[in-house]
Amino acid sequence: HAPCCGLAVTELQTLSETQAATPWELINDAARVATLATDAQRRLARLCLALQPAIGGPERALPLWQRVDRAWLRLGGPAACAEERELLDAREFLRALAAAPHAEELSGDAFDEFAAALYAAPACDEGAVEILTMHGAKGLEWDIVIVPGIGLGQQADAEPLLHWLELPGTGAAPELLLAPISAAGPVRGRTLARYIRHLRRERARLERVRLLYVAATRARRELHWFGAAPINKAGELAPRPGTALALLWPGIGHEFLTAHATAAAGVPPATIAPPPGASRLRADWAPRDLPPAVPVRRLEHSLRDATGDPEYSWVRLASRAVGTIVHAEMQRLAQLPQLPERVDTAPQDYEGWLAEHGVVASERAEAGARVHEALNATLLDARGRWLLGGTHRESRSEWRMSGRHEGRVVNIVIDRLLIEPDGERWVVDYKTGSHEGGQLADFLAQEELRYRPQLQRYAALVRAAAPGPVRAALYFPLLGEFREVDLASGGQ
Repeated sequence: HAPCCGLAVTELQTLSETQAATPWELINDAARVATLATDAQRRLARLCLALQPAIGGPERALPLWQRVDRAWLRLGGPAACAEERELLDAREFLRALAAAPHAEELSGDAFDEFAAALYAAPACDEGAVEILTMHGAKGLEWDIVIVPGIGLGQQADAEPLLHWLELPGTGAAPELLLAPISAAGPVRGRTLARYIRHLRRERARLERVRLLYVAATRARRELHWFGAAPINKAGELAPRPGTALALLWPGIGHEFLTAHATAAAGVPPATIAPPPGASRLRADWAPRDLPPAVPVRRLEHSLRDATGDPEYSWVRLASRAVGTIVHAEMQRLAQLPQLPERVDTAPQDYEGWLAEHGVVASERAEAGARVHEALNATLLDARGRWLLGGTHRESRSEWRMSGRHEGRVVNIVIDRLLIEPDGERWVVDYKTGSHEGGQLADFLAQEELRYRPQLQRYAALVRAAAPGPVRAALYFPLLGEFREVDLASGGQ
């Protein structure tokens, strides 16, 4: 009967006259199906084709939720959803079915309990209606506000054993007015309890006026009051005393009187068109053929480029922390109006920073000394002062770039990018490693070989941003070495 198949109730009744067979057996009974109209037969044929793989075909080994999902898609379930909210509800049901333990055993009362715990998603389209109290509406606004039940009264409070009320006093503190419950029998004359009740009713009336003001001022475009006014003993249309309609009657009472006079004259009220009949898919519904695939050339990312950045897994945590801090301090020094002769910090000043990077206490003193030494060596080195100084036409520290290189998207950080007054450009990478012993030239040659692919990638992105020649170098502050790298060697 659901839109995916769409049998009428009379057709279902004809199909299920006997209870000796399951629904699956009934819709596969050719003789019984032949008694139905041609349209119903076509619908059942499409239903069988959609359910067969899940019930008696290769999908029987799949979890229940997958079988239901695939059968629903073959039936055209998404096409039968009139609103996006219905599609979300279907997906929520499938998620719940997938999470249900022993889902294969859900039947009868167990399935009813499972389904009772599911709730449809709230309406979220342009016609959504939000229901809340007038207290809760304070401070909010809507295009249209509807206030129902303004003609309904409130239940009277029971007579309390003790009437009390706080009143403003002559001093800073309020004064308390107390009165016991009235004696049984008719009440004669004015009593203090009656006066307190009168004050409470007046306060309640003023509070209802305030709430009505809150409700009326929540609307941006339209405000609708809904209520009913009875005929009183005098035969007149009038609101019940104490209701919100009674408070609003001076302003909107004429609307009720006009509607009452129109009805008394025999003019029929405007009728609302009935909702359209239930929709269903066509008997010959079939999914549309998918358009041909669009040829897409995927641009791979270089997060795991085996030929890219050198391997750093051998570097200890303390060494990485030293490199990070030296890079940050050299960026700070490059931003100063004038370079100092020496750094204005002591080795121990970096121990807190090293601790933040996870360096153990026993290694912080040595690591701080290395940071201090690298920075001082840079400031004492003529090439180091050239790198950090302000003699360049343009310079950047820790310059981030993204671009395409050799068919991949790469993200890089250039330690120092320089543009000289003559337009010459330098890409420089700092290396805070040290070298013990001899054969320094061999060590530098190995480092150049190790980092050449990285510097070639840096230079390629710089040239892509602005065509022209680019030179690259490695700078070793602890060794006092500035090593230019031949970008043409090793291929690109």
